[in-house]
Amino acid sequence: MVVVMPPVLVAFEAKNESIVSGLSQCIAAMVGAQRYNARHNASPDPIYGCVTTGSVWRFRQLGGNVLTLGLREYGITEVDLLLGILIHIAGPPPATAAA
Repeated sequence: MVVVMPPVLVAFEAKNESIVSGLSQCIAAMVGAQRYNARHNASPDPIYGCVTTGSVWRFRQLGGNVLTLGLREYGITEVDLLLGILIHIAGPPPATAAA
């Protein structure tokens, strides 16, 4: 059995260097992740998605029935912004148990 733990991020490689070509596949996977979570009484909300060419990244978010599309594309040269987004999605690190 596969266990999906929050936060959930689905990422897809854009075909033919076209971000637009990967958008529908990414959204479908986000809905699938959301349904999987609902069936297993897990509720990571929202689900995050990303389509990338490797050098250009575009993000989206699915919370309930609301899909938010990021309008901005981030270039690989903006590594500080990309890492900031990924850290935001991941959230704070889990607390460590005292020894």
